Amino acid sequence: MSSISRMLSHRASSADAHGIRVIQLLIGGTLLIGCVLVMMDSQSEQIELLLIGIAIAFLGTGAAVALPWHRWPLWVTSVIPALDIIAIGVLREASPSAGFALLWAFPAMWAAWTWGIPGAVGSTVVISLLYWIGTAVYAMREFTAAAVLLPLSIAAATALAYLYAQRTAAQRRLLERQSLALRSAVERATREESLLGEVLDAVDFGVAKVSARGEVLLANAASTAFMRLRRDAGDAVYAADGLTRIDPEASPNLRARRGELFEGELAWFGAAGEDRRALRTTSRVLTAGEAGERLIITTDVTEEQLALRSRNDLVSSVSHELRTPLTSILGYLELAIDNPALPDAVRPNLQIAERNAERLLELVTNILTAPAYTRSGVEIRLDPRPFEMSSLVRECLVDLESRVAAAGLTLDLTGVEEAPVYGDPKRIAQVIENLVSNAIKYNREHGRIDIGVRRDGAHTWVVVRDTGQGIAKGELGQVFDRFFRSDAVRNTSTHGHGLGLAISRDIVRAHGGEITVQSTPGEGTTFIVRLPAQDPKAARS
Repeated sequence: MSSISRMLSHRASSADAHGIRVIQLLIGGTLLIGCVLVMMDSQSEQIELLLIGIAIAFLGTGAAVALPWHRWPLWVTSVIPALDIIAIGVLREASPSAGFALLWAFPAMWAAWTWGIPGAVGSTVVISLLYWIGTAVYAMREFTAAAVLLPLSIAAATALAYLYAQRTAAQRRLLERQSLALRSAVERATREESLLGEVLDAVDFGVAKVSARGEVLLANAASTAFMRLRRDAGDAVYAADGLTRIDPEASPNLRARRGELFEGELAWFGAAGEDRRALRTTSRVLTAGEAGERLIITTDVTEEQLALRSRNDLVSSVSHELRTPLTSILGYLELAIDNPALPDAVRPNLQIAERNAERLLELVTNILTAPAYTRSGVEIRLDPRPFEMSSLVRECLVDLESRVAAAGLTLDLTGVEEAPVYGDPKRIAQVIENLVSNAIKYNREHGRIDIGVRRDGAHTWVVVRDTGQGIAKGELGQVFDRFFRSDAVRNTSTHGHGLGLAISRDIVRAHGGEITVQSTPGEGTTFIVRLPAQDPKAARS
């Protein structure tokens, strides 16, 4: 659309109408002051023309003030500067020496500012024609350089007004775009904040943002509910065991608000026998916030803790029930072995049964007497001393040879070298037997089990490798968790109770070693055990 078309279609806004009134009042006031000065100085040659010019100027000023310009197209307002141009031309003729011609610059600049190039060109042409006609009509006026300079000055003024108007319009458009972008960003941020608030209120764990001074800046619905629960509990605050009473000021939430950082602190709120709740709290630093701001995450783990307690009670109960028959079995085995009439071919078999029954009784006793299953496992009692690892491995395999043969597996011991170990032989034997038993249980038909033992500096390494079905990548991090059973064997007859590897890890770690696993699904699994080759205390001294 051309500038003329835009001018014709555009309506003057309320702000434009206000600008018209202000500009015209300034021009009209200037003309009035000029006329008064001319009349006081008696410079006017034709009083009638002076009065006519004043009347035209007042007509334009009155129209600018009284008429509702915002209701009409913008081109209608061109009447006002046209009347000013005519009024100035008449006043110039009434008093040529008063310098009224200089005032033509104001309506010309107004026209250029408002209507662009058409206004600038039109006003310059009209003013130049009026000036030249007025100069040519009166022969007594000499044709001087002013006849050229004045139109050129008017043209320059209108050009400057037009350029400044264009620059102002560009800045206004830029500001409008920036304002629109800012408004859009604010609306988007508001929507995202509202969505984040709804999401946080929908989750069942508490999220609270606190300042460096411990003031709660933001909290979701769950966090608010947990705060109310802590307040209602009063002084009935207990440690993770649910029995040891602690100072409410030492509860994880208040410690977090005071600036402490920790992970997964557990506390019970409410007296025993009441509707008490277990809350696990984590306090972390907010790196994106202001200095000292922290995030407090609270989770209700009451059901989980009650389930763990029930499971531990069940394990202890089962272990207790197993002790009596195992004690009886060991007693009768001892009597049978001591019987002189026992055939020599049977005695070794009974001795193997007695040795395994003793290990089983010791395992049951440890589970029963352990305080509880926790993240650190059960309490492991050790009787460490130096022994030779390869001999222990071969001794353990004597009890497992019949199972290896029955499964149709090949046992490779070529990697077993003599290597010293400082530890509890019974406990280490328990680890070896558990790893080899798993290799037998989860191997493929006609598979192979490779066992290796070697010393590397201060450590002795035991490797048990099978050619079985392997462990899925997503389950490798869970194989040492208590009661974990792989989905691949959960519904088969080969699945265990999920305690063997967990207890094996506890035993190895109690010796100051470590056990790791590597597996490729469909190819097999390798367990690697690292144990101290000598007494750590002697090595340090």
